[in-house]
Amino acid sequence: MGEFHIGNPVFVTWMIATALTVLKVMGQGWMTVYRMTKIKGGYAAPEDLRPGLINRAPDPLQLEVNDYVDRSRRMHRNDLENIPAFWAAGLVFVAVAPPCGWRRR
Repeated sequence: MGEFHIGNPVFVTWMIATALTVLKVMGQGWMTVYRMTKIKGGYAAPEDLRPGLINRAPDPLQLEVNDYVDRSRRMHRNDLENIPAFWAAGLVFVAVAPPCGWRRR
C-alpha cells in the first residue's frame, strides 16, 4: 500500500474530502426527514401513514409529492449516485502518486 498512508499529503486530502462527503450524505438524509416532519407531508411510502409520535393524524394526502420535501430527496439521491464515484476516483488519483501543492515541513 505504497501511497495509502498518513504521511502522503494527497491521501490525507482524500481522507478529509471523504469524511466531509460522508457527513454531507448522512446530513442530507436527515434534512429530508426534517422537512417531512416540518410540513407533515411529502412522505414516500404508505407505511409512513401509520399513527405514531411523529404522525399523530395520518392522512392519505400526506403521500402526495411535495416540492419542498422532494427537492431534498432528489439532492440525497444525487449524492448517493455521485459521491461514491468521487471516492473511487479519488483513490485511483492517490494511487498514481501525483504531486501535492502543500507539504508538511
